[in-house]
Amino acid sequence: MRVSQLDSLINALKALDLSVSYSGAKLSDALNEIYCSDSVIENMFVKTADYLRRDKGLSVKSAWSRAERESETGLYLSDEDIAVMNGFIYSLGGSDRENELKNIRAALARLGVLYGEARDSAVRCERLYKSCGFLIGAMAALIFF
Repeated sequence: MRVSQLDSLINALKALDLSVSYSGAKLSDALNEIYCSDSVIENMFVKTADYLRRDKGLSVKSAWSRAERESETGLYLSDEDIAVMNGFIYSLGGSDRENELKNIRAALARLGVLYGEARDSAVRCERLYKSCGFLIGAMAALIFF
C-alpha cells in the first residue's frame, strides 16, 4: 500500500507541477484538480483545497495538516514520506512561481528515491513470505507423513 500511495503522491505532484507551470491556476483550484489512483491521497488534496477556499486566511500548512489528520487512518506512508510532503506543503503558496516549481521538483526527486526504496523493500518481503510459505508447507508435509 505504501508503494501505491507514494506513486499516487508522485503523480499528484507532477500534475501540480504542470498546473503551476502552464496554467497558472490558483493554488486551491490546482489542488482540487488533482486526481490520483489512491482515494486517500486524492481526498487529502481535495480537502486541502476546500479548506483554503472556505477560510481565506488559512495557510496551506494549516489546511494540509487538517486534511492529513482526517486521512490518517488510511495512510500507509512512513514518517519520512510524510516529512517530505510536509516540508513541501509548508513552503507551498509562500513564494513566486519559479520557487514553487523548484520546491515541487525537489519533493518529486525525494519522493522518487523513497518510492524506489519502498518498491525494493516490498519485493524483498514478497520473496521472504513466499520462501517462508514454502518452508512451512514442507515442514507440515514432513510432520504429517
